[in-house]
Amino acid sequence: MVMDSAASKWREFKSRLTSNYIIPYLNDPEALKYPPDDYPFINVDHWTAFVKSRTTPAFLV
Repeated sequence: MVMDSAASKWREFKSRLTSNYIIPYLNDPEALKYPPDDYPFINVDHWTAFVKSRTTPAFLV
């Protein structure tokens, strides 16, 4: 049960990041270079990989 809750919260977090910090800036690559200031624990390498995964044509369909 704890793992289900953790998995659900993780999905919600990724969805919130995508909705609030990636989709609105798809036409502004400069804004996507660095993680949001609201989440200082996200390092640049992880953020870059996350943005790359969330901006593929397959994901955006």
